[in-house]
Amino acid sequence: MKHVPGKNLFALQRLARLKGVQTSYLAMSKERREASPESLLTTLRALGVPVTKLDDVPTALREAKQEQVRQAVEPVHVAWQGKRAVIPLQLPEPHSGGALLCEWRLENGEVRRSQFSLAKLRIAGSRRFGGEHFITRAVPVPAGLPTGYHRVAFELAKHSFETHLFVAQEKCFAPPKSRRTWGVFAPLYALHSERSWGAGDFGDLSKFLSWVGGQGGSFAGTLPLLPAYLKQPVEPSPYSPVSRLFWNEFYLDVEQIPELKNCPAARRLMSSLPFEKQLKKLRSAPLVDYAAQMTLKREVLERLGRAFFAKPSARRRAFEQFLRSRPEVRDYARFRAVQEQRREPWTQWPERLRNGELREGDCRRELEQYHLYVQWLAQEQMSGVAARAKSDGVTLYLDLPLGTHRDGYDSWRHQKVFALATSGGAPPDPVFTQGQNWGFAPLHPQRSREQGHAYFAECVRHHLRHAGMLRFDHVMCLHRLYWAPNGRSAAHGAYVSYPAEEFYAILSIESHRHQAAIVGEDLGTVPREVSRGLKRHRVAGMFVGQYEFRLPPKSVLRPVPPN
Repeated sequence: MKHVPGKNLFALQRLARLKGVQTSYLAMSKERREASPESLLTTLRALGVPVTKLDDVPTALREAKQEQVRQAVEPVHVAWQGKRAVIPLQLPEPHSGGALLCEWRLENGEVRRSQFSLAKLRIAGSRRFGGEHFITRAVPVPAGLPTGYHRVAFELAKHSFETHLFVAQEKCFAPPKSRRTWGVFAPLYALHSERSWGAGDFGDLSKFLSWVGGQGGSFAGTLPLLPAYLKQPVEPSPYSPVSRLFWNEFYLDVEQIPELKNCPAARRLMSSLPFEKQLKKLRSAPLVDYAAQMTLKREVLERLGRAFFAKPSARRRAFEQFLRSRPEVRDYARFRAVQEQRREPWTQWPERLRNGELREGDCRRELEQYHLYVQWLAQEQMSGVAARAKSDGVTLYLDLPLGTHRDGYDSWRHQKVFALATSGGAPPDPVFTQGQNWGFAPLHPQRSREQGHAYFAECVRHHLRHAGMLRFDHVMCLHRLYWAPNGRSAAHGAYVSYPAEEFYAILSIESHRHQAAIVGEDLGTVPREVSRGLKRHRVAGMFVGQYEFRLPPKSVLRPVPPN
């Protein structure tokens, strides 16, 4: 690659920009760093662009341009409430007239219809490609559409198109303005009490929230509480969860589980001398032994689960209702069971399983039932924590990590929206001279758009069902994320752009629906457009307190501008 033809290099840069790959970035030193041709090719391949060498670029560029002009409508559009909005519709000139039928399919099931004469709609742009002339018309979004996730279907002669339409308030929810207040952050594993098993649990979290409220605090935060691999392999990092859609059974408070009082097998185990000896050792250990604690807790949970499934009960009926309302829990439980039974990453499974098709019989029934049971218990106890916080007037402040474990459930079930050939990371800096590779597969921006960002929205909803405040890890990723190639130094990566306004719309919709504040972790070198985006959409920022002591006093969270 030492002798790069100037024409192909120019085409490579154009192709990169067309696909949302940034050809340069401003480093920590404030110097402009250009992405190398190798980095651009590697990142484009991770996006699915067929370029293995520079000679492939001209053909790929033509195909990308053709794809762009042939796309009549973008996959997602945002309409901010109170502002006029349009949906650009790009059509070849011969088809840019006639009657356009629009069907506005609202989230609540309501359908509204309208009709326009294309020739009378405002021209928003025009372009020529391959001897054809394309005209973009601005289709007005009806005023007064309710907040939510809607679909729009267009019909024109023999052609039809669809798009997602997010209608949202421009600013995220903010609680009523009040005096300055304070809260406490503490990792849940560090909140262990005399009764817990060497690490804090949901019972300890509930008591901690009450304590903070009793001291006059208004919120209490902790690290992500999402499921982790704690047995072959043991990877307890809260920022590398199995999924961002479920909870970690490691934090279950066993003494709160109703089945315990009616399960002699579990009680005998817990009162046995070996069990008590191991529990005492875990409680007195200077560090949290995740694997040993989970092994001990699972022995009890498995006995409780067997007793629970042995006969019908009122709680069994409640459990079945839970599964009917959350069918994805069964899918998750079966995935975990298959993975435990096969003892290998999903990427090594047979094709049917690898492609997301699991059937009854692919795993032992007791393994699947275990994961179903503990997820239900975790949901129950998280709901109890949230209810206790609300009654004590304290806000539960949860943390949404940037990514998930590459071998985890989300990467398997939602693999179409992940760029599995690369990893999220950071470019080289004075400390990490070769850059950083964080190991998780980043969201593929275009494929996520094609699905209406459904996975991203569900991750946010999962947390806001219980939290009154949600910290969004590395909030810069709403705008851009550095992609580090798998198997090579992170220095060979590049930044990829994301549709920030679409993500902000989701955060706004969900924050208002759940009456929760959104906080963006914007520490470090953050581009100006990120700061402007946070301010515009009323997402609170963060700073490190000890670096601010010389400034006038202010709250730990940057003040949110009023409505």
